[in-house]
Amino acid sequence: MKRAVERKMRMVGLLCGVAVASMAGVFDFETGDLQGWKIVDGAFGKLVTDLAKEHNTGKPYTKGGRFFLSTLETTRDTANDGFTGVIESPTLRLTGPAISFRIGGGKKASFALVDRATGKILRSACGVNSEVMRVETWNVPETVGKDVYFRVVDPCGGSWAHLTLDDVSFEGMVGKEDFAERRAEDVARRPKDFPSTRARQSFPS
Repeated sequence: MKRAVERKMRMVGLLCGVAVASMAGVFDFETGDLQGWKIVDGAFGKLVTDLAKEHNTGKPYTKGGRFFLSTLETTRDTANDGFTGVIESPTLRLTGPAISFRIGGGKKASFALVDRATGKILRSACGVNSEVMRVETWNVPETVGKDVYFRVVDPCGGSWAHLTLDDVSFEGMVGKEDFAERRAEDVARRPKDFPSTRARQSFPS
């Protein structure tokens, strides 16, 4: 059964002769809420939705379960590409290199893995102007043992200016919700001419 963050203990090896346990986690939004994620800039309508069918085609959404994250939906379950903002996950400590997720929507919005210590984007993906949510996988061995977090950026309005996301799976442990601390560090790293609204910035891959 899916939970807010599914955790299954399994042994993955030895470190200095001591067995190390890895946690398999997933942000699947099946609780109908953000599961610890937070809007850090901008505003959205109904970020976690259980909409069954795509707006354009009427076909069933290729989501993982009932709920998924969408920057497109209004509180009335209608589509609005005008929402802009940034959503981030809690900080994670990764114990394995594999990350997978379902992603759909447009090319203007992005989903990224961010290094907690430097604010650097380690991997990013976007939609292909399609409501079909495809499965993508990242292999990021360089992040094992590091603190990271996920970020969704919807920087502008217009056609296909949205992103859908589901079943973000990883090996690791969910840490503290240090959004304010991260935000302050991020602001301190910005150049003086950085746009006043973070959501207006397209974060490079």
